[in-house]
Amino acid sequence: MSRRIRLLTGATALAVLAALYVLGMRFAYLKEVSCEQPCRDLGTNGDTVRQPLCAPLKLELGLADPKARIGRRYSLWYRVRMTNTSCFLLHALTAEHFMTTRGLDSAHATGIGLYLRVLDPDGNELAPLGAPTGAERTEYGSVIPYRFDHKASQKAFKELSVGDHWSFDFLPGRSIETIPSVLEPRQHALVAPALPCKVEGGERVCEYAEGEMHVENPGAPEPPAGFRILDQYVFKRGGRYRIQAVYEYKELWAEPIYRYDHLAVGPIFLVKDLFGVDLIHSRRHGKYFVRAVSDPVEFEVVP
Repeated sequence: MSRRIRLLTGATALAVLAALYVLGMRFAYLKEVSCEQPCRDLGTNGDTVRQPLCAPLKLELGLADPKARIGRRYSLWYRVRMTNTSCFLLHALTAEHFMTTRGLDSAHATGIGLYLRVLDPDGNELAPLGAPTGAERTEYGSVIPYRFDHKASQKAFKELSVGDHWSFDFLPGRSIETIPSVLEPRQHALVAPALPCKVEGGERVCEYAEGEMHVENPGAPEPPAGFRILDQYVFKRGGRYRIQAVYEYKELWAEPIYRYDHLAVGPIFLVKDLFGVDLIHSRRHGKYFVRAVSDPVEFEVVP
């Protein structure tokens, strides 16, 4: 056998081994972890936003007591839990409306994040009010009796690694719950100016900033453990109502989770760079329009 033939045979063998190595690495890199979640296949990945083939999110809504009072702003307590029921890592979801009740009305209008739908006895949806400001008069006058639990919020921030703009990545099987309310009565007030007052035209002129001050409890009850006050609705008549939780996201990014994601995959990317062949196309994130809805819960509004 001539030297040229030996070199050609050796080069061919090396090329075959390299190809087998790259293909084997690709197989290992794309091997998904074992997953028993109910939503295993969201559908074809790609750049187009699409409806998933299965439901990646599950919403559960509960009431502490299915009874509210006519004309009262602080009488119905609820809790919402959202679970990632898919086998995918869901990127950059918003946790804002789980952490605080502020913005629930805007989420209802824009369809981004968590919001509530309340139907009156005739089946008409009620428009939510804004968050309490203290300017309106309620059963507790101008006092705002409840706020979200800071300690519970900080704990959830840490556990879910919530980042800027309330975003977090949602691992399969993980859950997030609405932060409960705590009794912390307060009123809006004008606080002392940070700058000295001025004298203009013989009159003393001061600029006051708005703030909050803690006040005595006007008679508001302690919250049921783990529940949040529904403070953006006032029911004007009695009857049977229905409430439902909704979570919408117009571009939910989902990524498969692979068993050997930690492996060095330089050869796979080298093939793509040299020959333009993408061996891991299926790893691209998929964008999905997601709308998760809880089962409706009935409650009664009484005098």
